[in-house]
Amino acid sequence: MGKISENLEFVDYIYDPVWKNIPITQLEKDIIESDIFRRLRNIKQMSLAYISFSGANHTRSEHSIGTMHVAYLIASRIEKLKEHSDSILKEKHSIESGYKETMQFLRIAALLHDLGHPPFSHAIEWVFERNPELYPGINYSHDDYTQELIRKNDELKLILKNEKICSPKNIADFLSYNIKKLPKPIAILYPLLNSDLDFDKVDYIIRDNYHCGLPANIDIHSIMDSFKIRLQKPDQVEMFANIEIMFKLDKLFVIENLLLSRKQLISIIQQETNNRIANQMLMCSTQNYLREKKDSLDEVDYKQLIQEFHESWTDYDLVTNITRDTNNEEQASYLNRALKGKLMKEIIKIEMFDIEPQERLYFYLFSKYKDRKMTFEKNINKKLKSNFLIDFIFTKPPPLAIRLVPDYEEKVASVEYSGEPVAFALHSKSNIVNGILKDSYSSSFIAVYSDKKEKNISRIIEDLRFELRAQNLDIRKELILKKEIIGDDLVLLVLAAIRRLSKEKFEISRLWATGVKRLQDFIFKLRNEISFKCPDFDYLTFDYSSQFDSLMTKLVTLGLVDQRKKHVSIRTMRNEKEAFRYLNRNDYSLNSNGEFFVNNLPTELLKIRDKLYEKMLENFEAYHRYLTRSYNLMDTVRQKDMRPDLDKKGLPIIDI
Repeated sequence: MGKISENLEFVDYIYDPVWKNIPITQLEKDIIESDIFRRLRNIKQMSLAYISFSGANHTRSEHSIGTMHVAYLIASRIEKLKEHSDSILKEKHSIESGYKETMQFLRIAALLHDLGHPPFSHAIEWVFERNPELYPGINYSHDDYTQELIRKNDELKLILKNEKICSPKNIADFLSYNIKKLPKPIAILYPLLNSDLDFDKVDYIIRDNYHCGLPANIDIHSIMDSFKIRLQKPDQVEMFANIEIMFKLDKLFVIENLLLSRKQLISIIQQETNNRIANQMLMCSTQNYLREKKDSLDEVDYKQLIQEFHESWTDYDLVTNITRDTNNEEQASYLNRALKGKLMKEIIKIEMFDIEPQERLYFYLFSKYKDRKMTFEKNINKKLKSNFLIDFIFTKPPPLAIRLVPDYEEKVASVEYSGEPVAFALHSKSNIVNGILKDSYSSSFIAVYSDKKEKNISRIIEDLRFELRAQNLDIRKELILKKEIIGDDLVLLVLAAIRRLSKEKFEISRLWATGVKRLQDFIFKLRNEISFKCPDFDYLTFDYSSQFDSLMTKLVTLGLVDQRKKHVSIRTMRNEKEAFRYLNRNDYSLNSNGEFFVNNLPTELLKIRDKLYEKMLENFEAYHRYLTRSYNLMDTVRQKDMRPDLDKKGLPIIDI
């Protein structure tokens, strides 16, 4: 079992088809055998995917146990964590083995992280996301029910009653990122369960592919060897979550394989035609059942129903209640037909490049405003006197915030130095990841399902495109009343102002914004000059943001912005000697499609474009450098981007 088995006392094993023998402690065994956890054995991990993939019968219980095991295997490789945990927990909490308590806490938190999932997992979550009026709260998340269940469940309290660190309150606080009062060795581990490539994602990517007959060509030992963890020394930990997950540059192929497996899971399994249709029929029956209950029950009873929905109901309970209680036989038949595999037919599939570039961006707005999907479907069915189910399929892009760290020396992990470690953005080193990113934006589509053949398909498509434009206009008008602007629109308005500047000030056809980081800084500076808020850009600072990089890739892929790649040299100063570095720079410019899109925005947004243009003219000297000046060290290359001196004190990289 390695080092950690000397601290944790394993009493039994669970045989798992993915990770083989999974050792468990007595505490974990008691939780797994409790009624509250047994419920997860009757909730399918992939909803109705088994209709198309017969092996996809695995459950939330298996995934939760697998996540616990992955957390154990990887976290146990953080050797500095033992020293850190033992010193603080022993001194401040009178715990003899701080490392044992820390690892036991992490394992139980991972084991319980999905405790509040509704029946049929994510398919039913989407019902509440698309129908917010059916949720008796503000913003729906199954995580809220997980945390409440952990805090209030009597059976769980009894199992954990003698635990100082692994208390229900501490576990619930950890899962909700309410970690300020938690012991620091535990608080800093939060990113391990909630990051771009955490234990949860590693398990479900490999597990879901495996059960669908498409096993990933990757093993846990390769994943373990690819991790690097940056952790502050025990006497320097004053903030929280002072841990950063990074990956070794020479293990890039492992991350690429994992992200390719994720792409395979989405495109081949989750977006498979029958799987999509079955889940839409399930969601349709569920939302109609909940509407009937909301109308017939008072507010308190309906809230209690939704509570039971997440705390005690299984897949079987949902099917039984919908079949028994619904007054709409047609909607109940949707569910029964879906379970038997007697599905509707896909009559229309509109892919991204079947529509105009500006319509592609209209389409993507539905990925954020999911409740608009139901309005869209209702309007189309009313206009065409039909009973279609309309599905908006968005392919989630790969995580770009993952950082890669090179191994310059064998001892780099144990040497302390000032500043942050050398690190590269994932997509800057991987053409495969860049390809996955672009494909994720180009492979989304709209699908229409029906029980009968339709003769006039071309008219239906035209009505869909018209409604797409109408809904987008309504969304923007609502945001304008709240003095808000969409992030995509702000970027395009800035580029439109630059395009106008290039024509009127420089008398050239186009001016390129040089570099994604420079453009991000430019927009960050201009954002404060307008009266509108842009919640999409709350993450923007003068530090590089992978989210902004992903946004620009989306606009380029959808055909609204042109991108050119330039290989440029920059002069740097290091150790008082001049040196040259070379990097690939991406420059951006609004094209004619983007200009057409901007010109058709509401008048209030066009006024923002004009105001941005005026600001550029007023502060021409200040803004000019963002548009025309070549790269140099102080503008683009921070000290942390270069290999640091390894003989200074500071933050160590802990090589796991």
